[in-house]
Amino acid sequence: MSLKRNFPRSRLKPQAIRSIQIYRHRIMMTVHNRAIEGWDEPVFYQGRVVGKMRKYSDRMLEMLAKKEIPGFRDKSEVDVNVSGGVLVVHKPAGTKADWMESHRQKQLSEPQAQLPQPENAIEAE
Repeated sequence: MSLKRNFPRSRLKPQAIRSIQIYRHRIMMTVHNRAIEGWDEPVFYQGRVVGKMRKYSDRMLEMLAKKEIPGFRDKSEVDVNVSGGVLVVHKPAGTKADWMESHRQKQLSEPQAQLPQPENAIEAE
């Protein structure tokens, strides 16, 4: 159960907010129990239960450690240096027809590059 981010919490009734808080608390307690307290799994020998083994969830412990201890969090860096170009738009394009006309004029004014012909090209008759 997750709330959409665009749904204003102010419109929720207090009972709904409280139920969400309880739900989140239960999830946290379950994660804690699996990581710290563990659970018993039966040990079988020749088809019979001969004992129990305590199991723990390493993944749940890792998640708790990342949440509680800054040293366990993933390292992330943000590079704010821009090494590429920047697109500058001087004016809006207007309509599609205006844009097509301005680009058609640019194409007509720019010289077209001639591709070199291969040396052994077959000439059309």
